[in-house]
Amino acid sequence: MSCIDFSRPGPHALILVTQVGRFTAEDVAAAKCVWDIFGAESTRCTIVLFTCLEDLGGDPLHEYVQNSDNKNLRDVIQQCRNRFYGFNNKATGAERDNQVSELMEIVQRTISENGGGYYTNQLYLEPNLTDGIVKAVLAKNKEARKMAENALKWKEKILMAAIITTAFVILIYIVVERTQVFKASCVKDGKWHFYSVGKTSSNSVSSTLTEELRLILVGKSGGGKSATGNTILDRRVFESTLTAKITTLKCQRGQSSWQGLTVTVVDTPAMFDSDNYNEIVRREVMACIDVSRPGPHVLILVTQTGRFTAEDVTAAKCVWDIFGAESARHTIVLFTCVEDLGGDSLQEYVRKSDNKNLQDLIQQCGNRFCGFNNKAVGADRERQVLELMEMVQTTVLANGGRYYVNQLYLEHNLWDECIKLFLDGNKTARRKSERSWLRNPYRVAGVFAGIVFFIVIVIHFS
Repeated sequence: MSCIDFSRPGPHALILVTQVGRFTAEDVAAAKCVWDIFGAESTRCTIVLFTCLEDLGGDPLHEYVQNSDNKNLRDVIQQCRNRFYGFNNKATGAERDNQVSELMEIVQRTISENGGGYYTNQLYLEPNLTDGIVKAVLAKNKEARKMAENALKWKEKILMAAIITTAFVILIYIVVERTQVFKASCVKDGKWHFYSVGKTSSNSVSSTLTEELRLILVGKSGGGKSATGNTILDRRVFESTLTAKITTLKCQRGQSSWQGLTVTVVDTPAMFDSDNYNEIVRREVMACIDVSRPGPHVLILVTQTGRFTAEDVTAAKCVWDIFGAESARHTIVLFTCVEDLGGDSLQEYVRKSDNKNLQDLIQQCGNRFCGFNNKAVGADRERQVLELMEMVQTTVLANGGRYYVNQLYLEHNLWDECIKLFLDGNKTARRKSERSWLRNPYRVAGVFAGIVFFIVIVIHFS
């Protein structure tokens, strides 16, 4: 109501602000709320404005948008008639003036394309707004948006329902058949030799702190894993550019020396964005295990300073699925873009956070966390690396001076079915702890099959 009153008789343009980087679920939700409040027609007057333009490192903004493989971002820009611009809010003087001037030109073009007038809707036409009127208009716009979304997805649902039903029947058959084969091949001397339990290595070949430290970078895509690896190694080993596309496509390993220790850093691709562990992901898991043998001393879970999103929560769950829940004892949470705190303490940022998911993750990892400014150089970079490496050494010592292993590291000849069984076992155990009704997998299969069958019937007779 206040927004409408302040902007009467109506805005000439809406500026939808988002940060350069990954366009997240929160951004999608924000765009939908804009259309709910101002109406779907307001897209004709909307300009998408990217902040933190300086993070592109001089690359053109239009190339960043053009090369993006983020469908949600492309859809929003298309809805806004491909009107977008970028700001460096730290700019001053002529640079700031130039940015504002170019934005104003886009605003004027937008007004001209809309007949030279401002935008209005039912709320602006009401001289005496009441809470009831606002509530009714928002509900109407929300319903209209959802109907439009459902209409666009209807044909896709029909096709997907048929595919899912067929795939589900085939999957049940394959799982049953392969499980029987796998059970027969994995039994030696009358007992199983493959489990899904993570542990700290206790054998005599454990690496000590005087030889080598193996670190694996984990976390969601676009969180800054590659840049963090380069900071640790003090050289550009991993491809790291701020784009909306995934730049790390496979597991890579880099090495350097730090205070007499050989430091091995493993950078990981998009293994942690979904717990749908398909063949491509399983192949990268196998590669990650191979390049980090006999086992990592520490997992570094990388996330960006700011909002801890649903994607970060999913990434953490995938880390526990892939390495086992016990790997939390060997995990350090590392925040990138710590410079965005403006000099405030990272400890205060974490302590004052009201994000329960972030607090839970920090607690799972034994309250081990630190921060990086991956743009830092010289003494600043060395100080950051020193802080991290001291935490790594403390973590290793707390785990008996040994590296972490799970059953995948103990298998000399890994194959896809072994990895699949391991991941599925860890995921099932995790989900059982999250939702009690998952204690009966047959019930889950029955419910899933029933839902799919119901969807097919409803669509068929609608």
